[in-house]
Amino acid sequence: MFRLRYISLNLKELYFKNLDTQLKIISNILKNHYKMTKSLPLFGDIAGYNAHFLGKIYPFDVSGDLKGEAISESEAWIKV
Repeated sequence: MFRLRYISLNLKELYFKNLDTQLKIISNILKNHYKMTKSLPLFGDIAGYNAHFLGKIYPFDVSGDLKGEAISESEAWIKV
């Protein structure tokens, strides 16, 4: 069921393009996804999207527009 919360990107479409072009491609993918899927079973209506891309999170609204600045992702690894 959690796979419904994620959209796979065809990374080959994004290769060798600048960041603005890559974000426009992602925006179009999100717009098309929202047109076809306005709500998700178990989760309800889609209110927006977060694109995790190149170590940053880009927030998008359902129209495919960026909602704000990119947020850097932090990672921590613990070796046990």
